[in-house]
Amino acid sequence: MEIDYVRIGEIKYSKYGGNNLQAVALGSCVAIALFDPVIKVAALAHVALPDYRGAPKRVQVDSFELPGRYADTAFPEMLRKLKTMGGLQARLQAKIAGGADIFGTRGILLGSVLNIGERNSKRIQELLKEYNIPLLGKDLGGDSARTVTLEINTLKVTITNSESQTRRIL
Repeated sequence: MEIDYVRIGEIKYSKYGGNNLQAVALGSCVAIALFDPVIKVAALAHVALPDYRGAPKRVQVDSFELPGRYADTAFPEMLRKLKTMGGLQARLQAKIAGGADIFGTRGILLGSVLNIGERNSKRIQELLKEYNIPLLGKDLGGDSARTVTLEINTLKVTITNSESQTRRIL
């Protein structure tokens, strides 16, 4: 089965029998796998920042072309598209991974401001609760980058960290 790569700010979609989805080298970014397990339609977003509202105006323009850039713009777009593919919001489930502290900002004066990974992780979990989407698995934090693959036929998420240790989120 082929792989569709999901770059920073992108959201890609697939359905049973289609391509697997993969976000490579997630550092502070978080991958959101959102899927309807009944009809096996899925989305994978590669989210870079927690909130569109707090971004500079010049950067906000990008969110129209890359709705996956921000957590709060990724969710509505993922829901909209999954609905057009036959998914039902009431059946959607999620798995998330990423949010590493790859810049070593903890403990520094600006650490609480710069810790994008932690802020991304927190915001995404808040949005999942807001949209009433159960979180089935997560692999967040740490200090190493991850590659996340959503296997479309099984809806399993494989996470490989930068030390090449592999595990599955069930």
